[in-house]
Amino acid sequence: RTLALRYGVMNAENGVEKNTIRLVKQGLVQGFEGRGHYYAELCDYENTKVRVVINEGSDYINTFYPLSDEEWFQKYETLEKLLKNNDSFTLKELAKYHIDVVVIPGLKAS
Repeated sequence: RTLALRYGVMNAENGVEKNTIRLVKQGLVQGFEGRGHYYAELCDYENTKVRVVINEGSDYINTFYPLSDEEWFQKYETLEKLLKNNDSFTLKELAKYHIDVVVIPGLKAS
């Protein structure tokens, strides 16, 4: 759900959500070393660079963060509060909403 929200990427194959995400850790995020924040590349999505939170000793991804989280959370605080852990939306609806509200307006501004 978070991957779809933050990057507009559907983690699905043939309409079925995949339960794995392949990534390569690129190193810890400076200032967040003790909190499990890593830079990584998503192997199945053209090596897209992401920021991921993984607990020490675990291979489970807790969440994805934008590469510049301060900017993201300041700019989209209302959207984050509305959608975070909201089960009334499907993964597809969340991704579409993210694209409509964040991606497309960002492309127009570029």
